Amino acid sequence: MLARVKGPSQDVCTDTTGKRDVRSGSIVGGAFDEATSAWGTKRKGVPPQNVRLYWVPLHAQKMPGVTVVAHNAGTGTTVKVINRDYGDAEQWKYYNTDFVLLEPGEWQVRVTAGPDSGCFLMTLKD
Repeated sequence: MLARVKGPSQDVCTDTTGKRDVRSGSIVGGAFDEATSAWGTKRKGVPPQNVRLYWVPLHAQKMPGVTVVAHNAGTGTTVKVINRDYGDAEQWKYYNTDFVLLEPGEWQVRVTAGPDSGCFLMTLKD
């Protein structure tokens, strides 16, 4: 999957604007298009500022858990989420994360899962 998704194989912060799935380093993340368009809208049973993203690590033989740290440079706000549970879809193992980002702006999302890491830039608009 990592070979099919666009993005750098180096762990550099990668713009996700207008994209569904994005690779950074040894992690694919998504669905950024859905997460950014849904942010701030009323949804049944989900806070409006909830962000749901999935992460597919390169080294999925062992799934030790994922750590996601989202940082808003404009306000200095940082949100950290750890998830040790994973799912699988056919041959792919992945992590789901849900976290609440209370303010709009440019968010740098750093993801680590065992030896795998990536960095994603996500813009949330009012």
